Amino acid sequence: MTALSSPLLSGVGLRSAGGSGGGGGGGGGAAGKAVGSSLCELSEHQRGLLWMTSGVLLMVPDGTLIKLIRASGETAALWRLGLTSITLALMQLAQYGRKFPAMIYGLGPWGLTVGLLAGFNNMLFIIAIKLTTVANVLLIIATGSFWAALLCR
Repeated sequence: MTALSSPLLSGVGLRSAGGSGGGGGGGGGAAGKAVGSSLCELSEHQRGLLWMTSGVLLMVPDGTLIKLIRASGETAALWRLGLTSITLALMQLAQYGRKFPAMIYGLGPWGLTVGLLAGFNNMLFIIAIKLTTVANVLLIIATGSFWAALLCR
């Protein structure tokens, strides 16, 4: 299905195919272009597996580091949510400048709801890591879409 393929990945492949014929500059550029074109040649299934593996590789150390923190789940969640909120606000402020308040206001009630639910989800993730093993939490997260599909039938 081409509807789900990424135009960003396709564009990388097109640029690398067109740019590889010109000049033979440094070896680093050629290696980057080869990686971009091989990434475009992956099937949709293979790209999905690549994204899933990347997600697992990011979440396992995250869960393990949370488990090593000697603080209650609520305290760890407070610090994580606070620092994440401040970092995101500063990044958005740097990007939008004076338009930042209007951009936040423009999200409306649905944007506020999504933000609150994302924060609640983050808090529950940390508390779950503190209460059980990292493997159990990641297994529950990994099968979440399966349970949602099963309950929607």
